[in-house]
Amino acid sequence: YIDVLKLKYWETRFWKEADRVIAVSEADKISMQKSVPGLKVDIIPNAPGDDLAALYNPEKRLAYKKPIIYYQSNFLWMQNVEGAIVLAKEVFPLIRKEYPGAICRIIGQNARTNAHLKVDQLEGNGVEVIELDKSDISGVVKAYEEGTIFVAPLHGPGGTRLKILGAMAAGVPVVTTQIGARGLEVENGRDILIGNTPAEMAQLAIKLLKDKKLFKKIIVNAKDLIRRKYDWEVMSADLEKIYEETAKKS
Repeated sequence: YIDVLKLKYWETRFWKEADRVIAVSEADKISMQKSVPGLKVDIIPNAPGDDLAALYNPEKRLAYKKPIIYYQSNFLWMQNVEGAIVLAKEVFPLIRKEYPGAICRIIGQNARTNAHLKVDQLEGNGVEVIELDKSDISGVVKAYEEGTIFVAPLHGPGGTRLKILGAMAAGVPVVTTQIGARGLEVENGRDILIGNTPAEMAQLAIKLLKDKKLFKKIIVNAKDLIRRKYDWEVMSADLEKIYEETAKKS
């Protein structure tokens, strides 16, 4: 708690002293302006890496044999731990009733070492927990390459959902919550699917597995959005413009 207070103090201090302040999402911008009323904040969202974008192949994605429902993240953060538990214990069992051969993978840093995840209570009945080292980029890429649907039952705020953007770039359809989609310029039913209860999320995942046209539609639309709004070339051009404007004023 003390560390959080220290971080808040130094953040707000530097925001007040800076010539220009940038946030990665509209939600973060609003939060910053609540802390410092009148603060001018630009938004430059994060963008997924080229290694995930290279995985984009709708036809190959549709050719899955056993659906792999997965959630990849850093499980140091409690909102990600909560999401993984909800997926494994509440969402996935409903999916598995329709697809008995389905697999659920919880993948990422601290996946097995975070005591809050209680791995021994999660694994089994199709659920696998895979821990990745923080430098294991190939493990992350493999997770997105093999996954069929990215399901993120997020109920905690924070930043740009880079893991969701990564799935969209890789051609993996996303099912998440309203909070999970917050800060992203996505449209429910076009780019991703949104459900706010475990039952709703399970039904949406099942719908994707049964409706191949919807499956492909979400993939194609999401990729188009990534190219238009969340591409590194787009982001860098916007950031360069801010740097130039700030330099001229200094």
